[in-house]
Amino acid sequence: MKQARWIWRGGLYCAGLLVLTCGITLNTKTLLGVSPILSIPNCLSVLCGWDLGPLVTLLYLTFVLVQLPLKGRRFGLLDLLQFPVSILSGRLVGLYDANLNIPHPSPVLRVGLLALAILLTGAGICLTVNMELAPNPAD
Repeated sequence: MKQARWIWRGGLYCAGLLVLTCGITLNTKTLLGVSPILSIPNCLSVLCGWDLGPLVTLLYLTFVLVQLPLKGRRFGLLDLLQFPVSILSGRLVGLYDANLNIPHPSPVLRVGLLALAILLTGAGICLTVNMELAPNPAD
């Protein structure tokens, strides 16, 4: 019974990660600005032509590494899971970035896509946080 609960929570966490990274990537596609947490990877991606996914991975891994000395002994097993979550998040953002092509959206479509991106991001955050597994490295 307890094992089934962990499998269920893990599945919902992964679904939340899929939804969250889709919302993050869709936000960048609207060309209406991004959240502060994504501004550095997005700017480097646009200005240097680098892929967004690896930049997100690098930023998230940096956040986890900064947590190590801050949390000290309180850095636990679930915190360690942030390392694979960071890598997976970056890969998913890269996958979505490569496959979500929105050629020259109208201003009205951009606003609609932004609303969808905000909803997806919020739903993804809700799912991942409520599962109480690995915290999102950006948080």
